[in-house]
Amino acid sequence: MALAGEAWLREGERLWLARGPWRPEHADTPLLRLIRGVWRVWPAQALRLLRLPIGADRPLHRLEREAVRVAAKRAREVGPPAPARCVIDVSAAGRRLVRGAGLGHPPVLADGEPLELAERLAGLTRRTGPRWQQDRAVGAVLVLPDGTVGAWARNTGGRSRVRHAELELVRRWTAARGRLPPGSKVVVSLQPCRMCAAAIVAASEGEAGVEVIYGAPDPGKHAAHTWLDELGLLSCGAGARPHRGAGAAARVAGEAPEP
Repeated sequence: MALAGEAWLREGERLWLARGPWRPEHADTPLLRLIRGVWRVWPAQALRLLRLPIGADRPLHRLEREAVRVAAKRAREVGPPAPARCVIDVSAAGRRLVRGAGLGHPPVLADGEPLELAERLAGLTRRTGPRWQQDRAVGAVLVLPDGTVGAWARNTGGRSRVRHAELELVRRWTAARGRLPPGSKVVVSLQPCRMCAAAIVAASEGEAGVEVIYGAPDPGKHAAHTWLDELGLLSCGAGARPHRGAGAAARVAGEAPEP
């Protein structure tokens, strides 16, 4: 059974709080729920709120540290939070799975090679409204050892700094099937950031890890020197395994609506 924990941030007399199991292998910890929950409950103020220090009641996993570097400001292990006049519990909001990810083959796309599918998923991202609310065009697919597509996701990060394609792919798969199976590959249209790299490594079953193949390099600072780089599991483009279409049986789930 997963250990339970808490994470929080304080804004004057208000305490933003998230509780839940500590399961970094499922990309699900109280700290990650706190970041996701703040974005969902108060998106207009999330950037400001997440610049405040985050407290946690246990040592931070590498995935949590990387998520803070990408989507927040700073976090540390401290004792329980002091009592607050107003407590805003975002645990449920931070636990929900989101639109933009599913199991099986992407329902709106024809069969194709994995990298091609990832790039076509990237083309479905939202590009309307103010620039800061637009989704960065990224798509990802999980290729199982038998060559079929087990899960897919596209970036919906315009609505939350942590709703990256690779992280949501990991969340969708692990919620239904457990850890990423040995011999599988994650194929993504853009080089993963440090948070997504850590999520993939944490979710991988077995010592060999899961290979990640990307289509285009990301020159940004968050894509440099990731956990995948350290383990030698990251490669660019060449070698993406052709997808052998599994027909209707592979299309086990479409894009589930947000609850």
